[in-house]
Amino acid sequence: MTTNSTIDCVPLLPCPFCGKNARYVPADYVDHHGQPWPFAECNPCNVGAPVEFWNKRAAQPQGELLRDALDHIARTCHQSRTQSRRIRWIEARANGALDGKAYDPKALDLPIQVDREIERLKRRDDRHLARIKDLEARIAELEQARGESAAWVECSPAWLNAGGDCATAPRLCIGRDGISHLHPVCAEQTAPVAVVLP
Repeated sequence: MTTNSTIDCVPLLPCPFCGKNARYVPADYVDHHGQPWPFAECNPCNVGAPVEFWNKRAAQPQGELLRDALDHIARTCHQSRTQSRRIRWIEARANGALDGKAYDPKALDLPIQVDREIERLKRRDDRHLARIKDLEARIAELEQARGESAAWVECSPAWLNAGGDCATAPRLCIGRDGISHLHPVCAEQTAPVAVVLP
């Protein structure tokens, strides 16, 4: 009796590479005497061998294969020249699995999710651009209220010495704390000392 996974009631061992069931290939192969040579192969791995050799190979349990793979991953990560956060996380995952520990995402320093970080930076940039537009609109309002185009300078000792009065002059606050601010250039000043934008 011949089935896909047995020949003459001899079961085929699973594939040594992926652990899936091997299948019997009927009469496509012959030995050097021209006799049919039973052949076993694994389609996903694209490997095969005569049944007598396929079943005589040293059987390695799948768990041992996984342990070897995890150990190799952990050692490779540990020896990596670039010790990024993601590499350290992969090494910690592999070592945890080798030690039989259940995966706990809170126990490991997870790598930064790049998509989330890009979105966060875009939102921050959008806020900065909106703030710049608000400041530009405020400058235009102040220039229009004054009736002429004015140059703005940072409030400084030089501006105060040139006749500026910080308490009564129009003010444009910049920065979060509001300590840094701009005033229109005084009539006595011919050119702005320094124009500062946030």
